[in-house]
Formats: sequence, C-alpha cells, structure tokens
Amino acid sequence: MQRIYSGNIATGAHEIAVSVTGKLANGKDYTQTEHFPFTKEIKPKLIGVTLAGPDAPQPGIHLGDW
Repeated sequence: MQRIYSGNIATGAHEIAVSVTGKLANGKDYTQTEHFPFTKEIKPKLIGVTLAGPDAPQPGIHLGDW
C-alpha cells in the first residue's frame, strides 16, 4: 500500500487517470492507462488502485472504494 495523495478535494464528480509503464517478461515495453470517474461526498473518501500485468488472471488496472 502506498499513499499517493492526502489532501482535500471539492465534493462532487471527479475523474482519476492511472498509468502503468513497465517491461514484460519477454523484454517488450508495456503501457496502460485507465480513467475512472468517482464522486467525492462530504465525508472522507479512500480509493484503492489494484494493478495487474497482462499475464495475470484478471489483468489491468482496477479502482475500488476502501
């Protein structure tokens, strides 16, 4: 777990973009970017990002509430 941002954002609709860049086992470059909408309410909000390479059982970038 790594805290990326700790601060205050306005309530309402927002979008977060998550980009991953790396190398595959065969040496080829790997890049993926996903955009996720989320809504910030008055109470604190925690968002979890799960990263998995293209060979994982469920590949990609996934966003979830914590």
